[in-house]
Amino acid sequence: MKILLAERDELERKGMKWLLLTNQVPIDELKETSSDEECMELLIEWKPDIFVMELEMFQPNQRENLFRTVRNMGIQTIMHTSHKTFQAAEQAVKIKAEALFVKPYVADEWLKAFKQIIRNQRNIPKNEGESSLYHGWAYDLLFGRVLNESFMSEQIKNWGYDQVPSIVAVLALDQQNKKEFEPITLIQYIHDELQEYRPFVLSAEEHIALLVSEEYLPKGNDPIHSLWLVMMVFCERMKEKNNLSISVGIGNQYVSPKLLYKSYFEAKQALLRRFYFGGNQIFPSMTKKLHDPYEHFLSPTESDELTRYLNEGNREMTKTWFYQVFGGFPYEDGSYPHSDFVRIKLTNVLSHIRRFMTEKQFLFYHDQEYQEVFREVLYGEVLYDIIQKILQFCSLLFDRVEKENVQYGSLLIKKAVQYIDQYYCQPITLEDVSGIVGRSSQYFSSLFKQQMGSTFTEYLQAKKIEKAKEYLKTTSMSVSEVAEAVGYLDPNYFSRVFKIITGNSPRAWKTKNSADILK
Repeated sequence: MKILLAERDELERKGMKWLLLTNQVPIDELKETSSDEECMELLIEWKPDIFVMELEMFQPNQRENLFRTVRNMGIQTIMHTSHKTFQAAEQAVKIKAEALFVKPYVADEWLKAFKQIIRNQRNIPKNEGESSLYHGWAYDLLFGRVLNESFMSEQIKNWGYDQVPSIVAVLALDQQNKKEFEPITLIQYIHDELQEYRPFVLSAEEHIALLVSEEYLPKGNDPIHSLWLVMMVFCERMKEKNNLSISVGIGNQYVSPKLLYKSYFEAKQALLRRFYFGGNQIFPSMTKKLHDPYEHFLSPTESDELTRYLNEGNREMTKTWFYQVFGGFPYEDGSYPHSDFVRIKLTNVLSHIRRFMTEKQFLFYHDQEYQEVFREVLYGEVLYDIIQKILQFCSLLFDRVEKENVQYGSLLIKKAVQYIDQYYCQPITLEDVSGIVGRSSQYFSSLFKQQMGSTFTEYLQAKKIEKAKEYLKTTSMSVSEVAEAVGYLDPNYFSRVFKIITGNSPRAWKTKNSADILK
């Protein structure tokens, strides 16, 4: 496809070139001129396929000859003008222009008109059904069932191609769009946006396969890179215009029709990297093969560590463990394990989480969430997202365990306090009370401090002193008698503890509070 840009303004010419190149418009050659004389020479000698002209670049007495030349040579034209007048429209009709644009024009509309001209040049079928092939021979080409190359070449030529497709790209909707868009929608977008590249469009397995011929790709790069650029522009436009996230895998180029199935296989393998890198990306064929073998199950050490972190409710170490076990991809040699093998290992992780839930029956309240995480492991597209779902679920379980522990701990402490309040005057110890509630003294001591805000000894002493103050204030009992009544065998020790807690000796406190009563 040969393009001639005739425009006096250098910035305008640069803008058009940039628009064509960044949108991967298939161009073989492009020339530009700001001279009316040079333009006429190029039209006659170079014979462009598409002519973009600025009307005001040519004097009125030059236009008739220009228009006749363009019409006689069958050159398709886009006309630009600075004036929105009837005369400009009349001039566009005379030259049989495909489109007339008044400066400043909308870039997207200009590009759309340009692409339509290319489609017309290549006689691309307008009927959507004609561009989306479902013929058996096309699938034979895709799946490597080519028995007769001459027959295949004949079929290709019947569709207006000079070359048999040599590259395969596979397109797949990312998970976030699968519920909103049907594959047929993606086929329609391909028809609208990519037909100037004339891909064969096939619905295969869970994706769309494009069989691409080198002859219709933009020139200037190797075919694989050109197709990568085309797909990149397409994916960006789909995201911007339709909020549609698409991932693409591209295979290597094979000239022989019998080998095109390899390109298809490579494209599918390339798309597997979405599992590691996320969607809305273009993945060329991998230089490294998938890593094999891969240990499908947790090692004894990994299993013990995960079990310990779950039982401890250690969020940070659980998170670190996941990133250590599942975050080491790619390997040093650039390879990856097959995503199915990683999923098997993730189901092994879920079995440990299930066992953790079994040991605490109240966690089965979250069984529905567990089933959702299990489905994510089986069908989720991106490893990072799967890991995040598992970590969120673990955090949910840890929250529930902590809540249950607080509630259960409160019952234990309530029982312990009732016992202390009843038997405070007897020589009870931490070991005695922890035995009453059926917990180790170490666990009980920690739980008591957490729930009550003071240690067991501090609470017991405070209870005794409060009762002693009551005796001193309301009875005529001596200090020794009060000490014995609240469980202190040594009156002197009682007096020291009393003063530490109240700031006064028992006698001084009694005198002061008795005086307050008399007042």
